[in-house]
Amino acid sequence: MQATEINKLLKVQPFESFRMRMTDGSSVVIRHPEQALVTTRRMFIALPSKRTSRERATLKTDKPADDWIVLDPIHVVSIEPNGDHKQKSQTKKPRKR
Repeated sequence: MQATEINKLLKVQPFESFRMRMTDGSSVVIRHPEQALVTTRRMFIALPSKRTSRERATLKTDKPADDWIVLDPIHVVSIEPNGDHKQKSQTKKPRKR
């Protein structure tokens, strides 16, 4: 995948988290735009920290990441919404009787 396409997703306002599927079958979830730095040939991804084994991994800007990985954008096969963002609720109008 082109690095410019990934950078566009990181700049969407309001930001929506997404999952990148890689050529080796693994995936990486980007939950915050500051979690990733994408250049032409490399992606630097901060990995979220876990407080306990039961707690879901999160990446907040006020906490440093535990670790990081470097990936090549060419190995991104697909990008899909992660589904952990809140969708706008649609209000239905009452029917007239």
